[in-house]
Amino acid sequence: MNSILFKKLWDLSYPYLVPITHLYKIQYPTRWLRIHSLPSSKRYPANKNEEQLLLARQNQLFNDLIGSNNEFFIVIGLFDNQKMSKVYSQYDFQQFAQIDLSKQLPTEYDEISHYTCLFSAHYWQDHNYDKMLLDIANDNSRATFVSFTKNILIAPYDGGVDIIFATPKERNLYKERYQDWLSHRGDGL
Repeated sequence: MNSILFKKLWDLSYPYLVPITHLYKIQYPTRWLRIHSLPSSKRYPANKNEEQLLLARQNQLFNDLIGSNNEFFIVIGLFDNQKMSKVYSQYDFQQFAQIDLSKQLPTEYDEISHYTCLFSAHYWQDHNYDKMLLDIANDNSRATFVSFTKNILIAPYDGGVDIIFATPKERNLYKERYQDWLSHRGDGL
């Protein structure tokens, strides 16, 4: 897929959404769900056992949401002069947007600041993205996994995974399925 087609699909599926992961739950609150990667809402894996648990949970979730051998895209963004994390260097990323954040999000960015949006096409395979998931879990990088066919955004972070589903009904189904991995807080954080 080329960058023009990807941009069209992104804009059709997620109009006005800047691909910055913390904005997803604000833009789509009724379709958002947060899954925790470790028990008791623990943020960072402290040892190999916790890393294995985190990877087992996240791979189970991705298998459930994307499905084996199904196409998805990894989306990353780079702020001014930010270098791409080494974990992404093995993938072929293409730029699909350059955003002036001071115009797009003026309340958060009062000075001119650019955000370069990149994507890379993939087919999901269990445990093929473990290095990337651990890099994200340790707060070294950010990425969004996008399936246009399933109309879903999956954004791992240091502590879990934020998901934007196609509909609130679908979100509620997964909320029930993964209830043991959810926060006990009323706001879902």
